[in-house]
Amino acid sequence: MENERQEERALTVFTVEFFNTKTGETVEFFPITCPGFVELERLALALTTSLNDMRAGAFLDWRQIAEHEFTPGTQVAV
Repeated sequence: MENERQEERALTVFTVEFFNTKTGETVEFFPITCPGFVELERLALALTTSLNDMRAGAFLDWRQIAEHEFTPGTQVAV
């Protein structure tokens, strides 16, 4: 039953900016495809943790800058 509900949920492509909290400098943009904001938040926080671990003392954070409906077979330039 849970799998059926997840399959029915439309996917959204969120464009996320990762930035340095001390300088405000943009480090990277990532498109993240997921069913909703709750999932986006979990994935973005996990990516932030990984990026901070890879770049010791980076002080990175994230923010959503765009979203649109996912359409299979299309590509979006970021």
